This record gives sequence, C-alpha cells and structure tokens, in this order.
Amino acid sequence: MLWFIGDTHLSEQLYVHRPLIKGDSYRALNGIIDKILVKNEKGSVIFCGDNFNSIRPSSTDVNEMIKAIFRLNQKGISVYGIQGNHDLSKMSWMDLCNVTHLHKQLIEIEGKKVYGLDYTPGARIFDELDYINREIECDILVLHQSFVHLNPFDSYSLEVDDIPGSVREAVVSGHVHIPDKRENSLRISIVSPGATHPRSISEPPGTFIQYNDKGFLHIGTPFSRPIQRYCISCKKTRDAAVGELEKLNHMKEKSPDEWPLVEIKYHVDCVGYLDKLNEYSDRCHLFTKAYSEFTHSLEDIQADISTSREEVLEKCTAKDTREYKFIIKLMKSDPVHIIEELDTTFKEEIKEIKNEARETETA
Repeated sequence: MLWFIGDTHLSEQLYVHRPLIKGDSYRALNGIIDKILVKNEKGSVIFCGDNFNSIRPSSTDVNEMIKAIFRLNQKGISVYGIQGNHDLSKMSWMDLCNVTHLHKQLIEIEGKKVYGLDYTPGARIFDELDYINREIECDILVLHQSFVHLNPFDSYSLEVDDIPGSVREAVVSGHVHIPDKRENSLRISIVSPGATHPRSISEPPGTFIQYNDKGFLHIGTPFSRPIQRYCISCKKTRDAAVGELEKLNHMKEKSPDEWPLVEIKYHVDCVGYLDKLNEYSDRCHLFTKAYSEFTHSLEDIQADISTSREEVLEKCTAKDTREYKFIIKLMKSDPVHIIEELDTTFKEEIKEIKNEARETETA
C-alpha cells in the first residue's frame, strides 16, 4: 500500500489575524497517521512537498513531524518525501525527521519504481521533464507543481500531456490544495492529493491519498474543521443563516479548537445585516466576504485568460490605427530592439529640428 500526503504546511498558526485558530496542521497530520496505522497494513508514505509552511520551521513544527514519522517507522512503514515551494532549501528539513529525500532519485517503493522532483520554479520544470522523458523510466512520478486544470493563473502550469512518456502509471503532484484525479491522452493518471487541511476559508476540507494497484482513493482528513457556507442576498437568507448559527449554541461550551469555520458571503446591499451575525462569534470562526452581481465566475475568468492579446487590443483601439499596429509590433517582436530604434529615430528628429532652428536664427 502507498499513501500520499500533500501540503501539510506544518505551522502552529496559519490564520495570522485569527489567533484562536491554531494547531490545525498538527491535528490534521496526526489524524492521518492514526487512520493509516489503524489499518495495520504494510506500506510506505510519500510526502508531496510543502511539508512545512516555511523554509525556517519552528522547533515545534519539526518536533511534530519527527513524532509523526517515528510512529510510522515503529510500525514498519517507510517514509519518503520531496520539498515544495514553501519549504524548499538546500538541505531538506525532512532529512532531520528520518525521511528519505526522493528528489532526483529513482527508488523502488512497494514494488513501484518511484521518481521524485522537488518544486522546480519557472521554465526549468520543462527541462527536468524532458530529462525524465529521455533518461528515467518510472511507474510513479512525484512532483510539486501547478497544473492548468487546477491553477490556470500560473504562467508555468503544466498541461496533463506535458507528462513524460517514460512515466507508466501516474503522476502525483502536491502544490494545489484541491483533491483531483484525471487521465491524459496516454491514460496516465494525474493526481492531486489536496492539502491535509484548509489554509484559508475558501479551500476544501483536508484529504490524503491511498493507492494500490486498483487505483487512487482520496480519504478525508479525520481532523478537519467543519466548514459551513452561507450566502446572504436578502432578509430571508439572513434569517436562514441565523437559524443555522443558532444550532451551534452548544459550541459556546467547547474550545475554539473545535469550532467550525463559517463563511458568509453577503451582497453589498446587505451589509446592514452583519451586526446580527457578529453575535455568533462566540461559537464559530466567522469569515465574511462581500459580493455583487458583477462578480465574475471562474468560467468567465478562464474565458478571459484564453482570449488572445489581439482580441483584447481590438476592444481598446481600431485595427487600422497607428497605435494598434505599433502595439502589435511590440508584442510580436523584440520590444527592447524596437524601443532602441524609436530612441534613435527620436534623437535624429530632435537633431534635425535643432539644425532647422539654427538655420532660421542665422537667416
């Protein structure tokens, strides 16, 4: 059995402006370890990067990871890992925790040839994938990178068909905190474990992955704060949200560590209804966010991204204008070279104007 754990982001407090929300990353990791151990099955665990939330984790963060790894090792479960963008350093902090660093290593794990790659910024990731395609044959490739279907806003997000043909079964990639699984044109599985717990109110609950030859299974993190979401557009929807918050009355006697996260999106015209909702901050962690009818959907945003620069420019200026032709030239050529040419032309024109002025004065 193989278990993949992504984006634990170990840190005592991730919500900087919410001091009552703390320890979630520790409890999430320990809950996952509990769930793995209770199965009493042989296997290995692979951490998929951003194991710590910082390149300089606290002693408490490292100690929590050491204790978790020790519990796994005590049951004969080996642990491997790569680094993400948050904890990337020359010497992996996971080395201190008795974790085998998978970066640029081809290791047989539970009968599978596994190759790992730390987070690789910019266009360098394509060079690394090209090398893997030429030199490495593996069953599973472990990455910490963005994919277009999960994060269309990253200039260097990978397409599912960027996966090297030398990978036979699957790519498991941390980084984007969304649990997901799909296949590319070669029937290779592209899997995102998701994060072990939400790092913001907008993220889904925590998950990790269990894998055997039958496939990948996303499992909910045993400890993951409940998340409740409400949308207020009128008094009726406000009253409905209040009714649900009333049901949390028993949480007033609980520790804030057990309180759920409650997201309330309200129409900008309903801001006056928020005073009533603030009364419930003694039983849950409240997050409010305004919206309007002009808020763009994700589909609209993705459509805008796919719009060509020429189409955008046509909305700003007519195609037969000097401005349009000049901007198109800038986009399709070397801007530095064009600007240098403009600068030279400008200087020559200034020189001609000065010469004409001198000739006028002498005349």
